[in-house]
Amino acid sequence: MAKKLIKTRLKNNEETINLEVNAIISDNKIVYKDKDVTNTVIINNDNIDLIRRNDEYQLSMNFNKNKSQCEYKLLNIDRILNMDIETINIDIKDNYVFIKYKLNDDMFEYEINY
Repeated sequence: MAKKLIKTRLKNNEETINLEVNAIISDNKIVYKDKDVTNTVIINNDNIDLIRRNDEYQLSMNFNKNKSQCEYKLLNIDRILNMDIETINIDIKDNYVFIKYKLNDDMFEYEINY
């Protein structure tokens, strides 16, 4: 496992959030913190898992060119909500991932350089 400075960008219709933070990188897994949220990115060929977790919730998104899934789990009441997600574009290169997706009628772009 290596610590490395990474850059992320999350953009939706209303705002763009840029983050530069140290992450733990091992094989196909990247783990980093954004305030109180732990983010885990797992890259397997054309499949990307993005998991955002804190004390209150866990958001698990699985992106695939064919079928994508999103699960929002409220941890304090043990309730799971499945949400519609549509992958528009996935681009995976050396030390770079870009995902454009539609979640509940909002467009998002997620980008990570590591």
